[in-house]
Amino acid sequence: MYCGGNEIVNEGRIEASSLAISVVDSNGEAMPHARVQVQAVGRSKMLIDREADKNGRFDLHGLEPGEYWLGSSIGGWNLHYWRLSISESYGRKKLLIKLSIGT
Repeated sequence: MYCGGNEIVNEGRIEASSLAISVVDSNGEAMPHARVQVQAVGRSKMLIDREADKNGRFDLHGLEPGEYWLGSSIGGWNLHYWRLSISESYGRKKLLIKLSIGT
């Protein structure tokens, strides 16, 4: 996964069927064009590598049930990542990604 800063921040685990993602900076301001990436656990191929929109939003849907890594970063900012479990039984969730500036 792309790390714009020099730290990788483990944010824990999230369970969902799909995600409405908002990427913001440490002051809560939208981070337009932040990268959002998804890869299956145990695989090296990136399944999703896209930018958030001009409002820092990204809609994540359509993944098969399973275990994934979800990460977000942008140049000069650290990579924040989650272990993502996808199952229809978890329902749609909102995820606020608050990026920290690289050191």
